[in-house]
Amino acid sequence: MGTFELTLKHAGKSYTLPDFDPSAPATVFKDQIYRLTGVPADKVKVPVKGGMLKDDADLNKLGFKPGQTVMASLHEDEYDLDGRVH
Repeated sequence: MGTFELTLKHAGKSYTLPDFDPSAPATVFKDQIYRLTGVPADKVKVPVKGGMLKDDADLNKLGFKPGQTVMASLHEDEYDLDGRVH
């Protein structure tokens, strides 16, 4: 499967990710989240089957589907909800 669109929800807002590529590394996906939300890629949390998305995860095996809504959050102990450092 090639690239497809996902909806990303973060801090009460929805973002469209038009070019999600399940064959790309998870770090690329986290970087896309950063570009949309401003939350640093190393601070973003994405719940997936079996826990949180790890940097070495195989996105193909996680079953993302075109049009799916994906939730993203961040490590709140270090950042405000808008991504600013405490």
